[in-house]
Amino acid sequence: MLRLYYWIILILLLIAVFFIGKGMIFIFQIFKGQGVPNVTSNQDIIQALKKEIVLDSDSVFFDLWAGNGTIVSMVQSLYPESRCIGIEAAPIAFKLAERKKKNSWWSYELLKQDLFATDLSQATHLYSYLMPHLMKKVWEKISTECKPWTLFYVNAFEIHDLKAIKEIELERKGKFVKKLWVYEV
Repeated sequence: MLRLYYWIILILLLIAVFFIGKGMIFIFQIFKGQGVPNVTSNQDIIQALKKEIVLDSDSVFFDLWAGNGTIVSMVQSLYPESRCIGIEAAPIAFKLAERKKKNSWWSYELLKQDLFATDLSQATHLYSYLMPHLMKKVWEKISTECKPWTLFYVNAFEIHDLKAIKEIELERKGKFVKKLWVYEV
């Protein structure tokens, strides 16, 4: 009977270590990745982007803080003739994105660098799932560097004091409504 208790304690310890480890990775992403935790986009946003984004051979798509590369990979798979670039500064998320790219058929680019040190002037389409405190700063960079007709797709957090050209409702839970906003430079 004593052995059973040891197994139960061991299993509980392993579960605790797993969740503490995930928490530590989250904290590491915040402090090493410019304050942006690695939050993956769900299927609602992926389906909405598949319907909304239309690229051609002259298009250049940027996934700002690309995380594990899900969005940039998906867009490149839909439009293989376009140029797709994922930007990620956080080391762990970048490694995950590299692994995804290595196992992919698609030839998108991954840049391990700070978004604010990246030239976005070639962009025709941009996507972000960033925390609200960064959105205004990111918009200032985009509106300064990008061409007047560039489209910016924003997941979950709108840019305050700026009118979106389109709002797409993704999910509704009571008063909470998750949206995708589309802005034009």
